[in-house]
Amino acid sequence: MKTIAFFGLVLAGSTAALAAADETFVDAVRECRSLASTEARLTCYDRAVDEHTARDDAGPASPAAPAAAVAADEPEAPSAEELFGMSPVEAQRTLEKSAGRETVDRIEASVVELRTIASNKIAVVLDNGQVWRQTTASSLRLSEGDDIVIRRRSFGSHTLQKAGAARSMKVQRVR
Repeated sequence: MKTIAFFGLVLAGSTAALAAADETFVDAVRECRSLASTEARLTCYDRAVDEHTARDDAGPASPAAPAAAVAADEPEAPSAEELFGMSPVEAQRTLEKSAGRETVDRIEASVVELRTIASNKIAVVLDNGQVWRQTTASSLRLSEGDDIVIRRRSFGSHTLQKAGAARSMKVQRVR
């Protein structure tokens, strides 16, 4: 089993890491190999690996240490346990926040086109290229050229209202 682990480490290591291998470890393994007794050879291998591991743990920092130090400066992503129970929208927002991405809670745009998609429901094409469709009946009246505000609401919903108006309607982004 240790032989498999050793070869796995050798295969996973880079050429530079192999070239810099500790020669005393290699010498110790060669000595162990020359022992006739299986039990003595196994004990020798264990001792050589333990000594090598102890030297690695006490030795200078590995080349990967600077990358780990840089990663420590960045905010840590939440664990799966921390995300457990959150709605998908809240989990996504939490992940974006931990990655340093800006979250937008509202957009302002102008209506370019209005399309009727069902009885008393419309699709709104905005000047930024987005298309939003009305999801619930509303008495809000829109016209092409109106300035609107779309706000993020709870549970991933959004509302659209005319800039400066009190009435709003629920919408869902189509494109």
